[in-house]
Amino acid sequence: MIKLSIEDLISKAWQKENNYLFNDAIKNYQEALTLANDKDDKDKIIECSLALGRLYRSLSRYSESINYYETVLNVAKDDNKNNIHNLIKAYIGKGISSRFLGKYEESIKCYKEGLKLAESIEDKTNMAKCLTNLGSIYNILSKYSEAKIYLEQSLPIVLEIRNMDSLSKVYENLGVLNINLKDYPTAIDYLTKALAISKEIVDKISESNSFLSL
Repeated sequence: MIKLSIEDLISKAWQKENNYLFNDAIKNYQEALTLANDKDDKDKIIECSLALGRLYRSLSRYSESINYYETVLNVAKDDNKNNIHNLIKAYIGKGISSRFLGKYEESIKCYKEGLKLAESIEDKTNMAKCLTNLGSIYNILSKYSEAKIYLEQSLPIVLEIRNMDSLSKVYENLGVLNINLKDYPTAIDYLTKALAISKEIVDKISESNSFLSL
């Protein structure tokens, strides 16, 4: 039986992931990760661990997802400067999975770390992701002043980079925030904007969320 290289296994995993065969993709990434660990190939360890964190999150297996993101953080921190993009991805990924587990304080910590790194390299896409997610979590925690600060910081960034998916999410979160603040005219304005963008980009989940909040 021919032994596949790390690169071949990652290529197979990527193809399966693109075809939504997540469990098969996980198997190939884990095989590649084992080889990468044997060779102490830190770049491939990070690449495989990020992919496994993403895949386990897609399967709602959040604890396993977090374990792989923590592997990335532990390996990448030894070479922080050259791994800053991977660190940002890992902090955001861990933040998302932690949120789904209801670990809001841990999620906030991850997003703030990711935000700090994103700001250091002016990565506006990930700055906006972190700011929006922080605003959303503070909204859940009924910390409306903090939520408003982060969401209002995110809005001009997403308008600047013209990321319509992110803009829809910011408007949606601002709409929910203003419902909680009982400023209903402002809430309706934001949610109407979010709904229009969601229809334009065919984001059924955001469209449904905005519609239900109106």
